Amino acid sequence: MLNYEQSQALEFIKSGHSCVVLGQAGTGKSYLIKETLKKLNNKNVSVTASTGLAARQFTGATTIHHWAGLMDGRFENQHLLRIISEKTRNRIKTCNVLIIDEISMISRKVFEQVRVIFLKLYTDVAKIHKCILLADVSIYHGVTRE
Repeated sequence: MLNYEQSQALEFIKSGHSCVVLGQAGTGKSYLIKETLKKLNNKNVSVTASTGLAARQFTGATTIHHWAGLMDGRFENQHLLRIISEKTRNRIKTCNVLIIDEISMISRKVFEQVRVIFLKLYTDVAKIHKCILLADVSIYHGVTRE
């Protein structure tokens, strides 16, 4: 059963808002994702994480790198936009809600590349899908510029 804070976050998400959920390990962030998936079952929701290990706890989840077509991260933004597959473009365009677990472990560069891809694929900014970002605040200092 969701606690008060989780229930509030879920209501916020269901109403169509993007949000950031912060909490230490064991505070129920993953449980909130699972409950969110149940409530948003009629929407196209993509669950991603910083690593394959983190993604494994959710059915159908993948790394943000794979989901967004970033490959191994060696490409600059403009080159990346040219080489993203049509399958990846369609996956991004049809997604209504993007969940990124362990966002604190994703570099600024990767997050910026995802942002650039969104802005390129969506000419109408209002159609950019909602993002739900989850992070363990105790490891938040580990994010680097690279």
